[in-house]
Amino acid sequence: MGRGAKPAKVKAKAPENESSSVRDLEKRLAESLERETATGEILSLIGTSPMDAQPVFDGIARSGVKVCGAQSLTLFVVDGDTLRVAATHGVPAERVENGSRTQPVTSDKRYYVN
Repeated sequence: MGRGAKPAKVKAKAPENESSSVRDLEKRLAESLERETATGEILSLIGTSPMDAQPVFDGIARSGVKVCGAQSLTLFVVDGDTLRVAATHGVPAERVENGSRTQPVTSDKRYYVN
């Protein structure tokens, strides 16, 4: 009996869609971790300043920029019948001044995106 040539070794290669699926899962995991970290920071701020909401609002603005991948963020709150700026992060001073004027709010305008 003669010996034949050894079969060539074949490297197992993940199918294209499988590697993109892994990358997608890694991206989603990183985003989830970032959200959880931001949530932890906000909860910590709430715990350290239960009577003063301003540090919490500032933390929300800071974390919102990171989590959303934004350049800036303005956080508005409804205060009675008006909308006012509660905190900003990365917003130019002139825009803060323009946005800091209180604006009347009606029941159908409870949500405002800037």
